[in-house]
Amino acid sequence: MNLNEIQQIVDELDRGILKENARVSLQKYGGDLDEAFIVANERGYLRLGVEFLKAGFTPYLHPERAMGKRPHAINVDLDYLITDDSDVHFDYFERTEDLKIETYQESWADKGIPFAVLGVIFLVLGLAFVGLVFVIRTMF
Repeated sequence: MNLNEIQQIVDELDRGILKENARVSLQKYGGDLDEAFIVANERGYLRLGVEFLKAGFTPYLHPERAMGKRPHAINVDLDYLITDDSDVHFDYFERTEDLKIETYQESWADKGIPFAVLGVIFLVLGLAFVGLVFVIRTMF
């Protein structure tokens, strides 16, 4: 599937899924945004998906409208969708192809930790056995 076909499907979804009564609430249950959740009605989830799909095809804003130093700013309309009581609101959206994805690389220390733990367990068991033998020998 090429981008033109995907664009046509996104346009069809945009026309077919009505904005009326679509509601999304972005809430957090802890003190920070890493403890957040989304509550939405069916149409809200569908419209949220459509808006994010549209964001993939939205042209960049003119530099004057891109809030100064935000050359990758794009126009995404969520104002009709996000409820007023949401804990999270978005100031702007950016699209860039230069995102760096950080992946976890296991180090030698990470690989050695299980062996160290097993070593300590065997050491403790060995010392307990030696202590038990010593106690039994001194009693008899």
